[in-house]
Amino acid sequence: MATIIGQGSKSRARDTAGFYFVMAAIMSAIIVAGFTMNLAMGRSTFAVPVVYHINAGMFFGWLALYMAQTWSRASGRIDLHRSLGRLAYL
Repeated sequence: MATIIGQGSKSRARDTAGFYFVMAAIMSAIIVAGFTMNLAMGRSTFAVPVVYHINAGMFFGWLALYMAQTWSRASGRIDLHRSLGRLAYL
């Protein structure tokens, strides 16, 4: 009986990880599309102070790290997921 429950929880964890990966991909696509659309429509420009570029770089770096973590967890690469988690502390 305990082995059946144990196997079910692993499957549920894999399904949950897949859900979070899909949600992270959708969120990332919406964010990138939003910034791209504002740039294409002329509401945004690259002619801003350097601090804005640093902020944007840090934000998109965080977004890439978030995507990498959800992908590594969904694909079962727990070792990579933990390594990326340590990187996220910085």
